[in-house]
Amino acid sequence: MSRVASRGLSPAPSCASLRALSCALLCALSCACVPARAADAPAHDAPAPATSAARAVAQVVTGIIGYARWPTPPHPEPPLLCVTGTSPYSAALLSGDDSMASVRAHRVAPGDDRVPQMCEALYIGDLPQTALTRLLQGVIGKPVVTILENDPDCSAGGMFCLNVQGTQVGFQINLDIIARSGVRIHPSVLQLARRKPHS
Repeated sequence: MSRVASRGLSPAPSCASLRALSCALLCALSCACVPARAADAPAHDAPAPATSAARAVAQVVTGIIGYARWPTPPHPEPPLLCVTGTSPYSAALLSGDDSMASVRAHRVAPGDDRVPQMCEALYIGDLPQTALTRLLQGVIGKPVVTILENDPDCSAGGMFCLNVQGTQVGFQINLDIIARSGVRIHPSVLQLARRKPHS
């Protein structure tokens, strides 16, 4: 199975003014953007670490979805992001605020059989192994962008596997699963990643 691992990501709120989705992901991947807070601002103005991490995860998730193209365009637009499992970032993903304006987000039960037909993207937090396996078996080969929160080796069957370290968000890409889905991921995402060596 071929896999790709990216460099670390960090939130880039100052990029919101121009083509927000593309800028957010590209700037986060390249670490080219600086936080909106000035360097000399009081330390208490900085967001709490948990909030910063949640915002970083939300930014990366919406950026990934923004680089996806489905065989049949989502209708109605924007694409529907389904969230399932236990996650410290689910509140940010389901918040409906400006950072999530490029998607519609909805919580689903892991056993919901409508997921492959209903969701353009699926964010998966912690689930029992049997529930995770059953859920992924139902969407592999379907045009659903799957993003896993806890799969360090990216071997469970998801397309994107996050690695959250504080406010730094990295990810691996499972090229085999992407190819089987029929969803096209923009080359920019792959170009900004490095191929993970085989073990």
